[in-house]
Amino acid sequence: MKISSILLFLFALLLFVAAWPPFEFAFASFICFVPLLLLGVAWHVKKKSSLTYFLLCFLFFLFFHIATAWYFVFYSVPGSAAVWLINALLMAFPFLFFYQSLKLNRLVISGAIFLFGWMSMELIHMYWPLHFPLFHLGNVFGSYQGIAGFFRLTGVAGGTYLVLLSNVLIFILLVNLTQRKRVSLIYFFGWMLFYFAHFQFGGMLNASVEKGKSQRINILALQPCIDPYWINPDKMKQKYFTSFMENVDTVPNETLVVLPETFLSPYIFRDTLKQIADHDYVRTIENSSIALLTGSYVESDKIEYQNAFNAAFFVKGKDFPYDFAADRYYKQRLVPGAEKMPFVSNEVNIKNGFLEKGHKLYNEGLPVGICFESLFGNLYLDKMKYNLNSEKNPDYLLFNITNDGWFNNTPLQKLHLNILKLRAIETASWMVRSSNCGISAVIDPSGKLMASEGAGDEGAVQFKVPLHQHLLFPNIRSLSKYIYWLSLIIFLSLLIYTRLIIKRK
Repeated sequence: MKISSILLFLFALLLFVAAWPPFEFAFASFICFVPLLLLGVAWHVKKKSSLTYFLLCFLFFLFFHIATAWYFVFYSVPGSAAVWLINALLMAFPFLFFYQSLKLNRLVISGAIFLFGWMSMELIHMYWPLHFPLFHLGNVFGSYQGIAGFFRLTGVAGGTYLVLLSNVLIFILLVNLTQRKRVSLIYFFGWMLFYFAHFQFGGMLNASVEKGKSQRINILALQPCIDPYWINPDKMKQKYFTSFMENVDTVPNETLVVLPETFLSPYIFRDTLKQIADHDYVRTIENSSIALLTGSYVESDKIEYQNAFNAAFFVKGKDFPYDFAADRYYKQRLVPGAEKMPFVSNEVNIKNGFLEKGHKLYNEGLPVGICFESLFGNLYLDKMKYNLNSEKNPDYLLFNITNDGWFNNTPLQKLHLNILKLRAIETASWMVRSSNCGISAVIDPSGKLMASEGAGDEGAVQFKVPLHQHLLFPNIRSLSKYIYWLSLIIFLSLLIYTRLIIKRK
C-alpha cells in the first residue's frame, strides 16, 4: 500500500476507536468510515480486486477489536480471538458489497448498499448463534444520553442509521468535490438541519417523562466486589451472603435488595434446581418486611454439550408491599462459547426444578435481564410491555444483574453501563443495576445516572425509585426491529438490482 492509503487506514481506525470507551468521543463515528469508503473508490479506479479491499476492511475491524476489546483476554484468550475474528469478518462484508457496486458508477446506490448492508449485518448479529452485538454503531450514543431520546422511538437501529447516514453523505460530498462537481449548499445545510432536528426531537422525548410524586420503592443494590479470579470466589460469596443474612434486621423496612449475577452459585444450586423454599435464607426473608432479587448459577452435565444457566430469583417478605408476576427468570440470551455451544441444538430450559428440553418459562414475569442481555433492546421492551399489562409489576421498573468482575477496571464496565442507559431511554423505564465489581447504578428513564457505585469498590447503591410515572407520549414504542427488517429488504432489493444492471453491461 502507498503511504496515502496507510494514512487513510490509520486515520479511520483512530476515529473509530475514539468513539468508544475509554475515549467516548461518539461523534468521531460520524466520519470514521469516510476514509475507508474513499479508499475504496481510489482502489476501484486502479482496478484492485474485491478480495484485496475486503481483506483490508477485515484487518481494519480486527485491529479495532484488538484495540477496543482487548480486555476479553482476561476471560479467555481463544474466546477473545474468536470474537475478534468473527466480528471483524462480519463487519467487513458491507464494505465488500459497497466495493462491488462501484461498477455501476452511481455513488448514491453504492452508499445505500453500504448503509443498508451494515444495518442488515447488525440484524444478523442479533439473531444468529454467534450473537455479540456489543459494537452496534448506535451504542456510541450511550455516552451522550442527553441527545439520545430518539432511542425511545427508533432504538439502537435509529442510532446506527444516523451514524451510517452521516458517513455516506460526507463521503458523497467529498467525492463530488474532488471530481470538481457542483455541490449545492442546500446539501450541506440540509444534512445539518436533519441531525439538529433529530437530536432536538430526542431531547423532547426525554423531557416528556414526568416523574411526579409517585409512590416509591426503596432499592438497595449491593456491590460485593468479589474477585472471580480468587482461588475460591464461591467461598467468599457465601461468607458475604451469610454476613448479610445475619444483619438482615438492619435493612430498612420495605426495601428491595438486589444482588448480582450468579451470586448464589454454586453452593445453593447445582446440577438440578432444588426447591428454593427449602433454604433457610428464603424462610428468613419470607418472615421479614424486605424482598430479595438475586442471581444464581444453574449447570447441567446431563446433556451432550454443557449449557450453563444464569438464573434470577425473587423472594418476597410477608410484609413487603410489592410483588412481581414471577419469582424466577432464566437467562435467554446465552453467551456463545461461554454459556452455549453455537450451532448445536441443545436448548434446555428449567421446569419444576429440573432441566428439560423444549420449554420456555418465566421469560417476562420477572423484569430482569442478566449480564449481556442488556445488549438486546427487544428483550427489555418485552419486559416493559409485560409490566404495563401486569396487575402486579410496577409500570416502568427494570433490572439488570451482572458480574463485570471478569473485566475489572477496563472500559467494558463503562460500555455496559452506557448501553444500559440506552435501554432505560428505549423503554422509558427506571433501570436498577447490581454488578459484582461495578458499576452498580440507578438510571432514570432519560438515561441520567441518579446514583452509582464506582468500579472496583465494595459498596451499595440506595435510591427510592418511583413505581409509576406519566408519559406525555405513552403510545410511542421503539421501532428498532422494524427498521432493521426494512433495511434488510431494501438491501436485498438493491443487491438484486445492481446484479441485474452489471450483467446487462
